Amino acid sequence: HYILPSAILRTEMTRFQKVLRIDKPLNFSSEVNSKQKGVENIINIVNFYQCDHYLIFEHETRYIDIEKLKKSGIHPIIKSYTYPNYMQQFEPFEPNMSTLDIILNIGTEARRIIESGIIE
Repeated sequence: HYILPSAILRTEMTRFQKVLRIDKPLNFSSEVNSKQKGVENIINIVNFYQCDHYLIFEHETRYIDIEKLKKSGIHPIIKSYTYPNYMQQFEPFEPNMSTLDIILNIGTEARRIIESGIIE
């Protein structure tokens, strides 16, 4: 038997959900079956899930055509997030790492630390 990458991703995301105590259902962009790339793919995904807002972190705005989102009827919500420091394997602290990094370094305290970050 072979395990497809999407099956592995689903398994790992389910584990993340448990560690971070997230009780909401997960949706995967692969369910949309969009053949588009870039902002067109985002538009297809947002429309598929019948949403009209899209959360974008400030550092991502250089990669996303905000005006195209707006023209498609999607309202971008742009936020910044200040990462709290946490114990990593090596110093100095490296911000903007993945959720996997904080889970592997901190474990079950990851949610508390993530929630202590500042969203503006």
